[in-house]
Amino acid sequence: MAETKIFVGMILGGDPGLYLPYAIGAVYAVVDHIIIVDTGVTDGSIQKLEDPDKKIHILKHGWTNHYSESRNLYLRYFRDYLYTTQQDIDYYYWRIDSDECYGGNLSYLRDYLQKFRHQSAFRFTFSTFDSSHFTLNEVNTQETRANLFRYNPAMKYEGSIHEMPYYQVGNFKQAMYGNEPFDQDLGVQMVPADVAWYCHWSYCDEKATMKKMFNYTEQYVKAGTVTPEKLQALKDGDNWAWRDHQSSLKFTGVYPAILKTAPFLQAP
Repeated sequence: MAETKIFVGMILGGDPGLYLPYAIGAVYAVVDHIIIVDTGVTDGSIQKLEDPDKKIHILKHGWTNHYSESRNLYLRYFRDYLYTTQQDIDYYYWRIDSDECYGGNLSYLRDYLQKFRHQSAFRFTFSTFDSSHFTLNEVNTQETRANLFRYNPAMKYEGSIHEMPYYQVGNFKQAMYGNEPFDQDLGVQMVPADVAWYCHWSYCDEKATMKKMFNYTEQYVKAGTVTPEKLQALKDGDNWAWRDHQSSLKFTGVYPAILKTAPFLQAP
């Protein structure tokens, strides 16, 4: 049976320290490499990461406001320095952001990948939380996204925001995932929540949300998909994105085990 190797790709910038130790700590034992593109971390959190097995590789790269460029940087690093063409090794790439914390039976993940090694990608369920860390995003209480892929050196990302991965060889280009109804055609496997799922803290920090939404909305306006009034509202201090994702719905699941020490989950 082929050996399974997993590498994590992550982009970091600003102040990711609140969630970063949990995002990495949750998966550290089950992956082989963690490649971090540091686009300008300001809180010293990278230096505080525990890395007893020397799995973490840091790439310095200034932020260019283009997510694909940063993700392609860690894909190239993996291709050029860590990947081999050995036929008896199955390589997988796992996209994880610093505000995502995985739970489930992660120790089983390698066996799960071997069981479904004919699949090209794996989709996970995630729950998005609002500012209280205890309630769910009312807009989408649960979503899914394909985050783990059978690695191919020809893969690359496109798009400055909402970046998408593709396999591209010559004139042939294939999206690596789409909407759930097309998963079977693309070879995307839905991972049961008792194997792996994740918490998404994307709307917990109003300052970070405001900065990200301003950037996204500015690009949407340039593309003609959002009216200038939306951007002006953000400039006037109306964080409509933050307000749209406030919720009174309570999370009823079980938090990932690593979060038992998280200070932001100590009291509802």
